[in-house]
Amino acid sequence: MQHTFQIKSGSLNAHFLESVRAIFGDREIKIVIEDVEKARPLSQKELYKKSLPIIDRFKNVKVDPKLDLSAMANEVNL
Repeated sequence: MQHTFQIKSGSLNAHFLESVRAIFGDREIKIVIEDVEKARPLSQKELYKKSLPIIDRFKNVKVDPKLDLSAMANEVNL
């Protein structure tokens, strides 16, 4: 069994240990602690580079010029 906790180190207390014991009982467990890096926003250049494989994948797709994409989006966003 595996369970992931993501908490601030200041929140580690006896209650946390009790909740771990409640989940795992008396089984042997391994505890790994690692920093969680905050995700930084991607730059326009990075977004462009990430989109290239998608653009290449759909390069031969033809969209009907009469297709109203705004109407389709409105249907989804009801």
